[in-house]
Parts: sequence; C-alpha cells; structure tokens
Amino acid sequence: MKITSLGIFAIPIIAICSASAFPANATTALDLLDHNAREVLKRATPAAPHFVVYADSYDPSTTGPPAASAIKGFNVFALSFLLIEGAWDKAYEWTTFTDAQRTTIKSQYASAGIKLVVSVFGSTDVPTSTNADPVATANTMAAWVKKYQLDGIDVDYEDFNAFDAGDGKAEAWLISFTKQLRTQLPQGTYLLTHAPVAPWFSPTQWGGGGYLKVHSSVGSLIDWYNIQFYNQGTSEYTTCANLLTTSSSTWPQTAVFQISANGVPLEKIVIGKPATASDASNGFMSTSTLASCLQQAKNKGWTGGAMVWELNSIEHSTTMKTAFAVFAGLLSLVGICGYPLEPHTHNMSETAVKFISDAKAAVPAAPHFVIYSDAPVSGETGPPPVSQIQGFNVFALSFLLTNGAFDKAQEWTTLSNSQRTTIKSQYAAAGIKLIVSVFGSTDAPTTNGADPVATANTMAAWVKKYQLDGVDVDYEVSIFLKISVSGRSLVGIFYNSAENPTPAGNLSLDTCSYNLPSASKPTQRDRLNTQLIAASGVPLSKLVIGKPALTSDASEGFMSTSTLASCVSQAKAKGWSAGVMVWEFPDAAASWIKAVRSQAFPE
Repeated sequence: MKITSLGIFAIPIIAICSASAFPANATTALDLLDHNAREVLKRATPAAPHFVVYADSYDPSTTGPPAASAIKGFNVFALSFLLIEGAWDKAYEWTTFTDAQRTTIKSQYASAGIKLVVSVFGSTDVPTSTNADPVATANTMAAWVKKYQLDGIDVDYEDFNAFDAGDGKAEAWLISFTKQLRTQLPQGTYLLTHAPVAPWFSPTQWGGGGYLKVHSSVGSLIDWYNIQFYNQGTSEYTTCANLLTTSSSTWPQTAVFQISANGVPLEKIVIGKPATASDASNGFMSTSTLASCLQQAKNKGWTGGAMVWELNSIEHSTTMKTAFAVFAGLLSLVGICGYPLEPHTHNMSETAVKFISDAKAAVPAAPHFVIYSDAPVSGETGPPPVSQIQGFNVFALSFLLTNGAFDKAQEWTTLSNSQRTTIKSQYAAAGIKLIVSVFGSTDAPTTNGADPVATANTMAAWVKKYQLDGVDVDYEVSIFLKISVSGRSLVGIFYNSAENPTPAGNLSLDTCSYNLPSASKPTQRDRLNTQLIAASGVPLSKLVIGKPALTSDASEGFMSTSTLASCVSQAKAKGWSAGVMVWEFPDAAASWIKAVRSQAFPE
C-alpha cells in the first residue's frame, strides 16, 4: 500500500476529533513536574479516538517505523511482531537501532502525538496450543517493551484452535497473560490493547465465554480493542449495517453497537479494516464507505477510532511462475549460477545483501561433508561437541521455518550469546561451518503464497542475529535440489524418490551405476544421475551426494557405508570432488563419515 492510500482516515479524523482537552496555560502546571513525571504523562493513555496502523511487511526504503510525517493522522503505530521466540520483522528492525536512534524517533513521534507500540503473536504464534506459560510470557514481553523504550503493547492473539475448543483455556490464558502484563506495565504509564477478531465477542458461540469473558475479567486493564472486522466471511462486516448495528446469523451480536450492548464501552471499540482488498481475504471497504460508516457510528455516540492493516501492504506472488522467477533471481544473487551480486537491482535489505556478500567471501573449497541434525538428542542442546562429528566440515541445524525456528534451530536460540560464541569458536577451530537449514518437509512456501523476497530477508536476518555461517535451502517439492549458500554448492538428495525401482542397467538411487537406459528418452529418474546433472550445466564440484545414515532415516535410497565409499571413489575417479551429505545426526557421526571418506578422501 502506498503512503498516499492512508487518506482513508482523513474524513473520520476531522469528524471525530475534538479540541484539546487541556487549556492553553496547561504548560505552566507541567513545568512543576519533574522529568520522571513528565515521562509518565507522555505515555499516559490517550483519549479516544484512536487511529492505529500496523506495519509488518518488509519495506526496502525504511528500517523500523516510518517518519512521523508519513503517517500523519494516525496516533498509534504498531511494530509487528514480537513472538514467543523473539522479535521479527518490524519489531526486530526496532532492535537494530542504537538507544540514541530510538530516543530520537520516539521524540519525533511524541511531538507528532503518535504512540509507538509493539504487537505480539499475530497469526504466527499459538501460545495456548503450544502450552506457553502466560505469566512467564507476559514477563518476557513486558521486559522487551521496557528495554526498547516503547509506549506499550498490543495483544494480537490468534490461537483459533484454542478458542474453537470451547473449553475456556484460551480465555483463561488471555486473562492470566493480561493481568501479568498490567503488573509489569502499569496502566496510565503504558498502553495495553487487544486485537481480537470480531466474532469472538459473540455471546452464543464460545463455550469458554469468548472475549466477553475476557472483557468481564480484565477489561478494566485493557485500554481498548483493535477489533478485526475482516477475514470472517465474504459478506461479513462489509456494509455499514452489518458492521455497526446488526451482524449476520453466522456471527450473531458482533456488530459494533451489539458488542457495546453486551458490556464493552463504545470508546473501547476501535474498528479494524484492511487497507486494500489484497491485505485480507475478505472484509475490505472502500475509504468512502468506511468514512460514511464511521460518521454514522459517531452520530450514535461511538468515538473509538479506526485501525488499519497494514502500512506498505505488499501483494504477494501466488503463482508458481512468479515465485520461481523471483527465486531464480535470488539464486543469481548468491552466485549459484555464477552471476555477480548487484545490490541495487533488487529489493533485499542491506542486512540480507551483506549476509550474502559475506557468505560468498567465505566459501570453503570442496569437498564438503555435511551433516544435518533435527531430532532431539538426550542431554544435548544445540550442536554436539566437535569430537562427535570429526570428519564433517558443515553442520546444519534443522529447521528454520517461515513461522520461526524449530527443533535444533530453536535450541540454538535458547543459548546465550556467550555460549553461541564459544561453540562457534570451537567449530571454527575444527574447520566446521555451522549453518541453519530452512523449510524441510514441513514448509511449502510456494504453495502457501509466501513472498520469496520477504522470506529471504527474514531468514537472512535470523542467520545474522544468531551468528551462523550460512543457510541451507531444503525446499522440498518432489525430487529437487538443496541449495547451500554458505558453501555455494548444490546438495543432491539421492534418496526418498517416489519412482519405482529401475530395471537393470538404469540409474538406481541405491547403486553406483552411471549407465543410461536403452530407451531413447531418459526418464525423470535418469536425469537425477550425478553425471547427467553435471552434463546439464551444474559443475561437478557443486554436486554433494546426499544419503540417509540408516534405512530408518529415509523411505528408500539407503547405502551401506562401504557401498557409498565405493561410489564416492568411482565418482572421484571421473573428476567429481564435491563431497557427501548425510541425514542425520546422531545416526551418523564421526565413524560414519570416516568410513565413507576412507577410499576417496581419507583423513
């Protein structure tokens, strides 16, 4: 969404805002207050109306919040999102500033009458379903708000499975979380808002009581609700009538004045809408229609304000063609196909560009001996001691997904900076690169419409944040290839093929055969032969042969270490020298790679 689109709120602001509540000589009284008292007043809860804008998407022209002049008319800007595992996207960008930079921005926003808050959870986190402790989570997030000098916190809780269960656990979690937030972020000093979807206010749909239960328990602690009147059905909340006075039978009693009639003060109901039709699956209103609805609501005594998702909306690519076009561009950026890095011909962040440049400058020579680790290992958090993987030179923590780090990648985030530095130093001394593998069999980024550039930026920032040597792209669509940025090598996955066993003389994923079939047209499986891949333009030095450590580590394609060692030796004799990958530790360790390397690459 272009900044000019934010004219959406010009009419409502003029119609709703009244003259200042303070007399002209109020500064005389303020002069009597000390610095701490003034700081409290700066953060004190503003009176309605509230005009709230969220920002989550990557904007190549802006790091962190935009200039206050760019969002004139709004009075709350929400950096999104702070997750259970840490800050992401705009919230993370805020952490990259110095204290002095944050102080300057905060001062500019305060002068413009704009509060700066962080939004937590969003659609990514499901804290109740994942058994996150509400009190501990509140303490951690409140501490983050204080550390990074923000005016408050917005609770965008979207754990739909927990709410749909109707057992009251979602409501109880929210109540405990909100109480503890208020303990840490006192009312009148910090803002605390919630951003529920409108249907959750229905008095008849939720076994646990829904948001009316939350409001009756802790509503006095919540400054207002940024209610999402969108993504709830194609015809839901799309007219002034079903937005304001009478909702449909699908979500009964969830229009603005119906929610108020059930106990929520009108001044706490902020009407949330998407900025463009592409910012939500449904519920969009034109600016003129929304302005008319807000005027009607004001005439009936409502003054809550309006919320919009989101600033700088980006239309994501959803077709395979577009996604792969951008994906191919990213490959050229990292030098996979031999193209130079051109920082000014793409819209990747400076962080992502620097990461790729550093990775290209630190490429180890072949052969590459790569081992993955995904499964938990008893008594071990993060990567193993180097002695257990001697003979490998790349260790891949698995996996970083589009919705955050899991398994070994997540374990890495739980270590302190000093612990990570110590481990990295030990690995470097042993000549082992430590990287993260992304996606795996869990994520389907193209199918799910994930924006490839934004995803690359986010994952590159994660690599930098957690001090790793690179990233491995384990993109799994049928039989494909892994891409290792740190090693600039392609890692062939020569196992788990869905094809039937091939006839004698054809390429098989469990023999060393390099023969072509007698048929005139090679099959898809034949094209996965290492020599044929190389003949298609991929250098042999970039083809790392991947195998499972045990038969139980893959559905097929297993080779004994002696057979694989023989194949590796044969390949080396034909000019190949890329190396070997194995899935996974601890089924494979130092003894496994020693056996595989014994003929061609003895230590």
